[in-house]
Amino acid sequence: MKNLYETLLEVLNEIGEGFFIAEGERILYANEACCSISGYARAELSTLPSVYELFVPEGRGLLFGDRSSDIEGVVRSRETALIRNSGRRVDVEVTVEPLRRDGARRVVILRDVTERKRAEEKIRSQTRLIEAVGQALIAIDMEGQITYWNRFAEKLYGWSADEVVGRSAAEVLVSEDQQEHAAEIMAELSAGRSWAGEFTVRRRDGTLFPVMVTNTPMHDEQGDLVGIIGVSMDITERKRSEELLRQQSAAMTASMDGVAILDENGAYVYMNGAHVSMFGYDHPAELYGRTWKALYDERELERLLRDVEPTFRENGQWRGEAIGKRRDGSTFPHEVSLTLIEGGGTVCIARDITERKRASEALYASEARFRAMIEQSPLSIHIFAPDGRSLRANASWNELWNLGEGEEPEGTNLFEDEQIRATGLLPYVRESVADLRLVNTSPLYYDPARNGREGSPRWLQASIYPVRGEDGTVIEMALVIEDITERKEAEESLEKSEERFRSMVRNASDVFVIVETDATVRYISPSVERVLGYDEDGLIGENVFDYVHPDDRERVASTFAKNLSVSGIAPSEEFRIRHADGSWRILEAVNNNLTEDPNIAGVVVNARDVTARKETEEALRASEERFRSAFENAPIGVSLVGLDNSYLRVNRALCEMLGYSEEALLAKTSFEVTHPDDLEASTARTRQALEEEGSSYHLEKRYVRADGNVVWALSSVSLIKTSRGEPSHFVSLAQDITERKALEEKLEYQAFHDALTGLPNRTLFMDRLRQALARMGRRETSVAVMFMDLDNFKLVNDSLGHEAGDDLLVAVGVRLEGCVRPEDTVARLGGDEFTVLLEGISGLEDAKRAADRILNALRAPFDIGGREVPATASIGIAPATAPSDEPQELVRRADLGLYEAKRGGKAGYAVFDEGVNTQALDRLQLENSLRRAVERGELKICYHPKFSARTGKIASMEALVRWEHPERGLLEPEDFLPIAEESGLILEIGEWVLGEVCRQGAAWYRLYPQRPPIRVCTNVSARQLSRGDFAGKVAEALRKTGLEAQGLSLEIAEDVLIDDSEATIGKLQELKDLGLHVVIQNFGAVHP
Repeated sequence: MKNLYETLLEVLNEIGEGFFIAEGERILYANEACCSISGYARAELSTLPSVYELFVPEGRGLLFGDRSSDIEGVVRSRETALIRNSGRRVDVEVTVEPLRRDGARRVVILRDVTERKRAEEKIRSQTRLIEAVGQALIAIDMEGQITYWNRFAEKLYGWSADEVVGRSAAEVLVSEDQQEHAAEIMAELSAGRSWAGEFTVRRRDGTLFPVMVTNTPMHDEQGDLVGIIGVSMDITERKRSEELLRQQSAAMTASMDGVAILDENGAYVYMNGAHVSMFGYDHPAELYGRTWKALYDERELERLLRDVEPTFRENGQWRGEAIGKRRDGSTFPHEVSLTLIEGGGTVCIARDITERKRASEALYASEARFRAMIEQSPLSIHIFAPDGRSLRANASWNELWNLGEGEEPEGTNLFEDEQIRATGLLPYVRESVADLRLVNTSPLYYDPARNGREGSPRWLQASIYPVRGEDGTVIEMALVIEDITERKEAEESLEKSEERFRSMVRNASDVFVIVETDATVRYISPSVERVLGYDEDGLIGENVFDYVHPDDRERVASTFAKNLSVSGIAPSEEFRIRHADGSWRILEAVNNNLTEDPNIAGVVVNARDVTARKETEEALRASEERFRSAFENAPIGVSLVGLDNSYLRVNRALCEMLGYSEEALLAKTSFEVTHPDDLEASTARTRQALEEEGSSYHLEKRYVRADGNVVWALSSVSLIKTSRGEPSHFVSLAQDITERKALEEKLEYQAFHDALTGLPNRTLFMDRLRQALARMGRRETSVAVMFMDLDNFKLVNDSLGHEAGDDLLVAVGVRLEGCVRPEDTVARLGGDEFTVLLEGISGLEDAKRAADRILNALRAPFDIGGREVPATASIGIAPATAPSDEPQELVRRADLGLYEAKRGGKAGYAVFDEGVNTQALDRLQLENSLRRAVERGELKICYHPKFSARTGKIASMEALVRWEHPERGLLEPEDFLPIAEESGLILEIGEWVLGEVCRQGAAWYRLYPQRPPIRVCTNVSARQLSRGDFAGKVAEALRKTGLEAQGLSLEIAEDVLIDDSEATIGKLQELKDLGLHVVIQNFGAVHP
């Protein structure tokens, strides 16, 4: 029948966790799981002197307290660290429960929590990462209660963590109309699935805004779902940008102008409907992938490639006219505007100008007819300047005055013409010029014979009138003379006809209408067909108001009626009128009430199409509004700067960036807030933009804020010109890049400086050495490099720890900088290696004196953690021989000099000597190979038997180490052990030899148990013995290999006893206490 103890063991074994049972400090029993966690075999655990050796010192008191607690039956559970057989620490959770009332026997349950610790650290790392990214992080439990709320969540939602932790996440964040959606998301998460997407949430002030949310289920170490972690980011601005882009796309699609985007090869990647239909196609897909060249015939394509493309590639834009080819082969004229897109591609805007061309050609034809009419007119016409200078005259004029060859009026002065004076025309001419108005003469009788010229007398009637330009200014005068000799009886009729003719000539670009008082059209000029598309005959008898827009009709009719009550010209009025194609055009009309004039007996209406002007004005207003909005709301600083660098206009972002109010900033110039060190570059770029008329420039510069602080900005400046091409002002964009510049400076510093000491690193040192060698060629000075490392630095690390070693390196760097001049460079290459660049020295003696200063400075001990730590150094000096020296070679020479200094006894310096270069390099290569010999298995141990003089039998086996070098063959100890001693490798080699000797000795014991034990012997170096834990290393080797202590003999050189004999004797006593043999060489005595 099983006793209680056996039953307990069965129960504990079934739980699957490691445990052991201890009585006092001795382990009675341990299961396999416990062995697996600790790394010890069950037998090894039972032989441990104390259970405390399994745990780190700080955890022992927590787990195994006073006996009174155990007697009272207290169960203790703690997290601590266990030390595995290999020496590695393992995080464990330990539960201690007494098995007896007196507490003498206890069961200790071990649970490996290493993976949980790693998971917790991973969660902490992820949390720090999310905090660094700057996103809102919220954690909730499975009841929907908020358990964590970081500072970015406070900023985003407006609630502090204290206000929301413990509350329902749905109550705090979710609006009423989003509750159902939130429940669906929660269902997904409760099923263990992550969810990411857009969601509308609520701030503390009740406002709703969109966020991008990533929700991830959170599990405990057993895999159970315990909560949810949510990361959210405000996407309000992104949504606004998407909506703006959608609106812009819709506007582009609806545009009447053809809009297309071409890639860098000229192939279409986008076009709106207007562009597709303009070229006779039905769908954009018919043109996608084809180049613009497919839309022009061979002749037009040749012209565009020759004349247009070079200009466009040079300037980045072009505007002009081209002849396109429709799908059916027909051609049409169109205006083209090309703009190069930054990054590649082209925006093309096209407008069909077929109708405008037709109208232009009709106007040109009309003007040609008018010129031909004047030239071929039977009327004598003379055009002259207001000062009387004769400009031109038609053939009828020459015939009227019977002018021969060489008597043409061009170049003469009309006021001095004798025939004009004799006819009586001169007073009328002067009157018309003086008043700038039409003057009609009465019939004038002219007899050529009075002036001695041939010809018969005749009756003449003349009209003199000013010819005005589009802006109403007089540009020339016209004198028109008609021979009315045969038509005197029809004088009145001809006078009316002449007045209408002149009116039509003067107003050929506008629509000229004569209406009755009831608005019925009596006469309308032919230009109505060009302006409104109607045939002039079809409008005679029509009522004007029938064509006016319904919304404008009442107002126009009222104004017309009011103007009938007053004679003369009424103010102009704008209204819409229907075009023949059904569209509405905007006319500007002026009424002249001539109902009292018997020649007219109606109202003369002069109407001008101002549709294009109104559209332009509206587009200008919209453009100005867009500019104002973009200017004021831009997230970066925007300003308009005059040519004198004064601020004309500034936006809010620029004021905030520079710390000025708008009024204060407008009172300054841009140069006044520019950093003095950047003023010259800013002035030069501004002057260059004005002199070369460059379109823009970019410059990184510093501004000085109102509070004196400096802010870095990326400044983009564009020169704006007037319509006449003259410089007007600058548009300046300033983006704050202060944080980016600070990061760049920090990264640049880190790239060229040692992270521990802050000294220049190898990269910066080599760069400065390269520059120093280059300057050496221009100066009569020299350059030297010192290579230094600390003697016995590894001993400091091994005895005091790496943190103390790091503190020592920092302190050494500080002293080194205090030993050299400001122009010299002290660098740390890594480990305990330092280099010093001496520049501008007179010779080698200066370098030696600098080395003496360094050695003297290092003699005083260092205060490291309240403990005095001595440190010495060895220095190699390599003077430069010529400016052509390679920096890497100079450093290598100094390294070889350092090697010689260490051979000379350390704590000194040596100058590189070319004569010992080969030998030193050979020893250096041998040392490097020796460092890898142990791990490569190149070291071998040979055993030499020692015989007993009394029995003649083998008493011991002496271990002798050999090195099977892959290139030099088998090396004896004297070929490499001195190097191992100097470099400190003897410690690693000695520890390996000790372990191998113990292993071999234990193997012989197992193979020949019936024979008397054979002792194995090995040598111990002074360095090994000086280590404080040497006896512990020996005990560990014996324990690991199973060799009995009496089976090992250590041979120690007699010179070890010369220095620090008391310490040495103490260590020998520790070895003796282990029960092994110690032999002092050359004494011949064996110490059992």
